[in-house]
Amino acid sequence: EKPLSLQIFGGKKETLVEAAKFVDQNTTADIIDINMGCPVPKITKCDAGAKWLLDPDKIYEMVSAVVDAVDKPVTVKMRMGWDEEHIYAVKNAQAVERAGGK
Repeated sequence: EKPLSLQIFGGKKETLVEAAKFVDQNTTADIIDINMGCPVPKITKCDAGAKWLLDPDKIYEMVSAVVDAVDKPVTVKMRMGWDEEHIYAVKNAQAVERAGGK
């Protein structure tokens, strides 16, 4: 079925961009989706997944780096916030939009 989206995650810009380039150049995926919603400790402890929900500036930095590195559209999966005290959904969505995410 189309469109096909492949999801990537990472805490370091260099490895996230590397993963995105691999998907862009070596797969039939139509969309590259960044996972910014996973709350699992083994993911968040490496500054990935839902950990980004606490930092709109990091979201902008990471998403813009991926968008600039690939030809395919980039989307982001995210949650409303890290927890009930840290709901930054609007700021985070605006960061994704400014960075060129779809």
